[in-house]
Amino acid sequence: VFVPVFAVNGDMYNELRSRFAPFRDYRVDERVDEFNELLRASGLPMLFDRFARLDQNGDGKADRGYFVGNDPRGEWPDDGIHPNALGERVFGDNLANGLVAALEHG
Repeated sequence: VFVPVFAVNGDMYNELRSRFAPFRDYRVDERVDEFNELLRASGLPMLFDRFARLDQNGDGKADRGYFVGNDPRGEWPDDGIHPNALGERVFGDNLANGLVAALEHG
């Protein structure tokens, strides 16, 4: 069983990268969306179609709130790619809900 790639926030990623080099749009959001479309079209067994609740402001990108904020030990980078504690909970909730639904349907 496969799961889609967790959404990212390409604007945050681009902001971080542009601090160290001339600006370049890495198209991370677009690349994740394309990869997920390929997964869905492949016919592989998908646990669920996409991660729910990641774009609550409706701008088409995963909300910054799922990526911003380091824990006291600095383990969650503010890079737009790796989720913070809230993003990890959303990730886990989606996986758990998908597994429960799959088990209930046999």
